[in-house]
Amino acid sequence: MEQQEIIWVRFPYSDFSQQKTRPALIVSNNNYNEKANDIVICAITSNTEQTPYSVLIDQHDISRGTLKIPCKIRADKIIQINKKFAFKAFAKLGGEKFNEVTNQLAELISKKPRPPKSLFGAHPEMKKFKRDKSDFGDI
Repeated sequence: MEQQEIIWVRFPYSDFSQQKTRPALIVSNNNYNEKANDIVICAITSNTEQTPYSVLIDQHDISRGTLKIPCKIRADKIIQINKKFAFKAFAKLGGEKFNEVTNQLAELISKKPRPPKSLFGAHPEMKKFKRDKSDFGDI
C-alpha cells in the first residue's frame, strides 16, 4: 500500500453488524505505510458538490488505473484504519492533484487558514458527467 493510491476500504458500521465498501486515498507516507499496521486515508465520495477542504478529481488526474466517474476527495474526512480493512488499489492519484490534497490538509490544520475563495468553484469538467455511485471502478 503506497501513498497516493486509491483503494477500496471496508468501513464497519458503528455497531459492527455490517460493513460497506468505499474508495479512499492513502495519504500517509510510504515509510509509515511499510512499518505500521495502519494507514491514514481520506474519504472519497461521488458527490461532486464542491465543499471546503475537498479536491475534485476525474480520470485526467489519475496516473495509473481507472477512475470511471468524477469524485471528490474529502481532506476533512481523515481516518486511520488497520490495513486489514483496506484492499485492492484500483488507481493512483497524480502528483499535482495529490499536492492539492496535501495543501487542503495543511490548510485544515493551519492556525490562520486562508479565506476559502477557490473552495466553492465548480470543476470545469464536472458539468459533463453524470454520477453513478456504483461505478467507481472494478472491484
